[in-house]
Amino acid sequence: LERYLGFVDTRIARSLGGDDGLAAVQAYLRDTARDLPTSADRRACFLFNSCVELAPHDVGVAAQTERGLASLRAGIAGALTRAQAQGTVASDADVDALAVFLTTQIGGLVVMAKAGAPAEDLRVAAELALSVIP
Repeated sequence: LERYLGFVDTRIARSLGGDDGLAAVQAYLRDTARDLPTSADRRACFLFNSCVELAPHDVGVAAQTERGLASLRAGIAGALTRAQAQGTVASDADVDALAVFLTTQIGGLVVMAKAGAPAEDLRVAAELALSVIP
């Protein structure tokens, strides 16, 4: 899990660290929704799988998954903060609350994909989640 979290941190930095904050968040959710249905054997995401399957029973895993989720939330919040400075997200938007919400939605996409949801359902869910960004 620790090695996977390193991969997650790299993906977050690469995907959410771009100059255009809003476009980075939009691309991250859209790419997640698009790529999940094609994950081999619907394994989905080891971070979210560990959150659901292992963290409730293992305090060590719980601590690692919280670190991973915090990294994702921070990456989203950072991108949204840049978007505020760029004028593409409302200046009064609560970027931390939006980051919590979008992280939760990403987790929901993972669970839906793992359960075999149609790709179109994942796309619709991602677009709806993005629509709340003011």
